[in-house]
Parts: sequence; structure tokens; C-alpha cells
Amino acid sequence: MLKIFPIFIMKDKEDFLVYIPDFREYTKGTNLEDALTMAKQHMLLLIKETKIKAGCPKPSSDADAHCLVKEAARKGYIDFKKGKLYHVMIPMKK
Repeated sequence: MLKIFPIFIMKDKEDFLVYIPDFREYTKGTNLEDALTMAKQHMLLLIKETKIKAGCPKPSSDADAHCLVKEAARKGYIDFKKGKLYHVMIPMKK
């Protein structure tokens, strides 16, 4: 089974900053492809950890993800206007 999670990616000075709204986590990559790969790897680790503790979160809708990204932007962590929402497919075990 696959779950599709939204992620927000913005170009920073030298890197591509990734915000994963459903986990309220960040990672980064050196280019867009690397950022997508890093996001997927980071999410797989987070899912493995959260399954042990509290269960994996349900993927947000795009509308909910935008709200979570805007919330992070209000806190000054990211610039909503400089990024874009992408989606990452994560394989899930039943």
C-alpha cells in the first residue's frame, strides 16, 4: 500500500529546504531531486519511529497542508511565497 504525503520545498540560499507538514519536520537537499529523496528517507525514518510510539499520521489534504505550511511561515521558519507543494509516495506495510 502507498500513502501520498504532501511536502513543501523552497529554494534557500544554497539548498532546498523541505518542510513535511504532517510530521512538523524539516530536512534539506542540495537540489530539487536530492530534496525529494531526502524528504522520502526522512519520512520513512519518522514513520518507523512513530509506528512504534503512536501510529503513522494520515496524509493531509493539499488544503490542510497549505494551512500547516502557512502556520510554519508565520513562525518564521519558511517563506510560503518562495516554495511549492510537492507529493511523496511512501510504501506502507499493513
